[in-house]
Order: sequence, then structure tokens, then C-alpha cells
Amino acid sequence: MKGLLYLIIGTPNSDGISIISKHDEQDKEADKSQILLPPQTSEQICSYSNWKWVEGNFFFESSSDEETEEWFLFLSNQFNLADQLEASLELLNTNSSLELARVISFVNCDDLDHENIVEWMDGVAHFSDILCFSNRTNANGQKLNEFIERYKSMHYPLESIILSKRKSIPLNQILSTIPRRITHIFEPSELLEDNDSPDQDCYLKKMPNGNRCRSIPIIFS
Repeated sequence: MKGLLYLIIGTPNSDGISIISKHDEQDKEADKSQILLPPQTSEQICSYSNWKWVEGNFFFESSSDEETEEWFLFLSNQFNLADQLEASLELLNTNSSLELARVISFVNCDDLDHENIVEWMDGVAHFSDILCFSNRTNANGQKLNEFIERYKSMHYPLESIILSKRKSIPLNQILSTIPRRITHIFEPSELLEDNDSPDQDCYLKKMPNGNRCRSIPIIFS
């Protein structure tokens, strides 16, 4: 694999797949992009393939495609997110010509009242460059504002945008490769301080009993 890798996190029905597929449809070089969806996910979009989860790593049928220069890897909200992020690191480490472009998270605002959504959102915000909120309504608007203000008050550098069905999707902003994530795990190892290494990240670090120091709950399974 070579080129740019976009990691996509999302809640159910958060429009991430349809938005990224619009980019593929509009891009003059769409044949150089690949959309990789979780197992057993099917969508009515132009072209995609499903990845497999094999012994804690991603397996792609199309990974040897020499023409592809842009990979959109959709992580599963049914699996442990920390495990998938570790597998993403392994993917980057074993493919020297593959570079992380951005971590993009799509959130359906109707999911913001979920019982464990704060723990899930905090974990996602820790790794994300941008949060894209869809399906904002009067009923969920206050909760949405609370989350946006939460990460501002925590001085997270990530962007937050609200997607509107009445306005065009700001694809250039969403797909910008400027890093805005607070985690340093995707930085080159030679630039990292000891406490910034992946095995010291609060969501990836494991305690002696094998549990993560901080866990991201699986709340959509």
C-alpha cells in the first residue's frame, strides 16, 4: 500500500460513507481511491471493498493495487476501537510508502444522548483531527453544543463542523491533511518523547492485567 490513508470513525447512520463516496464521485482521479468498509457492511456506493479482521490486524483484498493513492479505511463501531487504532499503526509501520492523512470522525447527533456517549466521544476526540456532526435538530442541539464546548474548554486542537443537508459538504476542509489531533501516536518515532509513544498513550497503554488504562466503550454493537 502507498499514498494517503484516511481513518474514518463513525456512529451508525452518521453519513460518513455517503460523504466520502461523494468525494470519490467528484474526484477526477477517483480510480486512484479505495473505500474500505468493515466486515458485512454493504452500501449503495460506486466502489468499495470490505476488510477482514485477522488475528488483530486488517486484511485487505485490494491492498496490492498499485494504482491506488488514497485509502479511506472505515473503522468498525462494533469492534474495540483501540485495537483497530493499534492495527492502523501496524499498517503504517509495515507500509513505508503509506502516510496518515487524517483521522475523521462522523457523529449522528441523535446518538449524543446515549448512556455512555461521553466516554466514547472523549476517546474519539483524543484521536481525531475533525469531528463532523450530522442530523442536528432542535431536540439534540443543546447536547451537540455541550460537546463542542467541552473540547474547546479542554483545549483540544481538533476541528468541529456541523453538516447541513441544505448546504454543500465542505470536503476540502474535511479531507485537509493538516493534523489537528491531540494524540502523538501517529508521529514519526524519532520525533516522539518517551511519554508520547503509542504504548504510553492513555487509550492504548495496557496495565499489568491487560486492560487499557482508559477504555473506549463499544456502545453501538
